[in-house]
Amino acid sequence: MKNSKNPTLHKTIIFIILLSFSMINKASVCQEQKKDSVHAYQLFEEALTIKNNKETKFSLLKESLLEAENKELLFLQSKIHTYLAVYYISKLDSSNIFKHLNKTKSIYQTLNTKGKLQALLLLDYAYAYQQLKNYDESIFFAEQAIGLTNNQETKAKTYNSIGVAYLSLGDYEEALKQFYMAKAIKSEEKSLTLESQINQNIGIVHFRLKDYLKALEYLNIASEQKQESKDLKGQMRTVINIGNVYALQNKHSNAHEYYQNALHIAKSINDNVAIPAILLNLGYIASKEGHHQNAIKYYQNALESSLTENNSVVYNNLGGEYMTLDNLNAAFFNYTKAYQNATKNKELEHIKSSSLSLSYYYRHIKEFKKALEYHHIYSQAKDSLLNTELIKRIENIKHKHEKELNLSQIKLLKKSNELKEFKLIRNKKINLALVASTLLLVLLILLLIRKSKSNKRNSQALIKQQELLHQKEKEILRVKQEKLTNELSAKNIQLTNHIIQASEKNEFIESLISNLDLIKTDLNLKKTKEINFVIHELKQNSNDNIWQEFDVMFNEIQHGFYEKLHETFPELSAAERRLCAFLRMDMSTKEIAHITHKSAAGIDTARSRLRKKLNISDSSIILSDFIRQITS
Repeated sequence: MKNSKNPTLHKTIIFIILLSFSMINKASVCQEQKKDSVHAYQLFEEALTIKNNKETKFSLLKESLLEAENKELLFLQSKIHTYLAVYYISKLDSSNIFKHLNKTKSIYQTLNTKGKLQALLLLDYAYAYQQLKNYDESIFFAEQAIGLTNNQETKAKTYNSIGVAYLSLGDYEEALKQFYMAKAIKSEEKSLTLESQINQNIGIVHFRLKDYLKALEYLNIASEQKQESKDLKGQMRTVINIGNVYALQNKHSNAHEYYQNALHIAKSINDNVAIPAILLNLGYIASKEGHHQNAIKYYQNALESSLTENNSVVYNNLGGEYMTLDNLNAAFFNYTKAYQNATKNKELEHIKSSSLSLSYYYRHIKEFKKALEYHHIYSQAKDSLLNTELIKRIENIKHKHEKELNLSQIKLLKKSNELKEFKLIRNKKINLALVASTLLLVLLILLLIRKSKSNKRNSQALIKQQELLHQKEKEILRVKQEKLTNELSAKNIQLTNHIIQASEKNEFIESLISNLDLIKTDLNLKKTKEINFVIHELKQNSNDNIWQEFDVMFNEIQHGFYEKLHETFPELSAAERRLCAFLRMDMSTKEIAHITHKSAAGIDTARSRLRKKLNISDSSIILSDFIRQITS
C-alpha cells in the first residue's frame, strides 16, 4: 500500500525542486544582466566626470557605447551618441558629427520620443551647424525646436542659439531680438548658467555696436552670475571680454586689471588654450602704455605656453617691440617667423600684417627691392581680403532681404486664405438662412432678412479693415525694399571708391616710372639697370586688371546688368557698356572723367554718342534714368 502512494508524492516533490531551480536560474540571469547594464552606465558616468582630457573621455564613451549596444540599452545609446557628436564638433569632423546625431534621431523614432528631448536634439543639430559656420541651417533647426516643447529652459536655450547664429552673420538687430526673447523667460524657469550666457551675448552685441556702457553693464552682470554658479571657465571668458571693452576705449589700466584677473582664473583651471591668448592681450596693453620690455616678456611667455605652432600674431607683435627698441636682428627673426606661420596656415589677415611689417623693416634698412617685394605681397593679401569681405556683405544683405521677403509673402498668403475662408463661411451662413427662411412665417422671414443685411454690413466693414491691413503690409514691404535699395547704393559708393583708389595708385606708379625714365638718361649703365629693375617692379605692382575687377564687382552688386544691356543693345562697345555702368551708379560727368583720366568734354561727347546708339532722340529723357529702366 505504501509503495502505491509514493510515486505521486515523489513526482510532486521533484516538480517543486525543478521549478525552484528554474526560478533561481532566471533570477541569477536577471541579476547578471542588471550587473552588465550597471557597468555600461558606470562607464558613461565615469566619462562625464572627465573634464580636461578629451581623448580619455572619448575612449570611455566608445567603451560604454559598445556595452550599451550589447545589452540593447537604447536610451543610454542615444545619450552616448549625443556626447560623441559633441566630441566630433570640437574636431569639426562633419561626417562623424551627423553620423552620431542621426543615430540618436533614429533611436528617438524607435522609442517614439517627443517633446523636450526631441527639441534638445534639434538644438544639437543647430549647434553643430553653428560650429561648422553654416548659420542658415543652424537657424532652421533651432526654429523647429521652439514648437516642440513647453519647457521654458529649452525655449530660452533655443532663442539664445538663434541669437548666436544671427550674431555670427552680423545681423545685430535680429541677434538682440532673440537674446531679449531668451532673457524675457522668467529667471526661475532657466538655470543661472544659461542666464549668464544670455547676458554675456547681449553684452557682446552692444560691444560690436560700440555701445560700451551697455556692453559693460551686461558683461558685469554675466560675470557675477558665472562666479555665483562657479562656472570658472565662463567667468574667465566674460572677464576677457570686459578687458577688451576697456582696451578699445584706451583705458589701459582697467584692461590690464581684467586681463590679469582672467590669467589668474585660467591658470587655476589649467586652461592651456586661454593662457597664451590672455598673455597676448597683456602684451598689447603693455606696448600701448610704452612698457616695451614688459610687452616682450608677455609675448615670450605666450609663445612658451602655446600648445600650437600657429603664433603669427605673437611673433609679429614681438617683432614690432624689437623694432621700437632698435633691435633689428630680433625684429627680423620674429617678423620672418610670423610670415612663415601665416603662409603655412594660409591666413590672409596675418599674411597681410606680417608682410607689411617685413616691408617696413627692409625699408628701414634701405633694402628697397625687398621692401617693394613684401609690399606687393601685402597689397595682394589686402585686395583678396577686401573682395572676400565685399562678397560676404553682399550675400548677407541678399540673405536678409530674401528672408524678409519670404516672411512678408507668407503673411500676405495667410491673410488672403483667411479672407477666402471668411467669405466662404459667410456665404454658407447666408445659404442656410435662405433655406431656413422658407419654413418660417413672413414675419420671421423679414426678421432674418434684416439680420442678413446687418451681417452683410458687418462683413463689408471687416473686409475693408482686412484690405486696409493688407495695404499697410504692402507699405511696410515697400519701405524694406527702399532700405535694400539704399544699401545697394552704399555698395555702389564703396565700389567707386575702390576703383578710384586703384586708378590713383596706377597713375602714381606711372608718374614714378616717367620720372625714373628721365633720371636714368643721365646715369651710367649699372645705375640704369638698377633703375630699369625698379621700373619693372613698379609695373608689376600696378593693377592692369582694374576694369576687369570693376566689371566683376559691379555685376555682383547689379546682378545681370551687362547681360540685359547686351540683349537690348548688342552693338555697344566695352567702353560704352562701362559708361552705362557708371551712369547706372549715378556718377556725374566730373566723377567719370576723374576715374577714367579723361576730360569732362570728352565724357560729354561720349554721352552724346551713347544717346545716339541708344536711339534717344527726345532731349527731355535723362540718360541715367533710361539705362536704369532698360536694365531693371
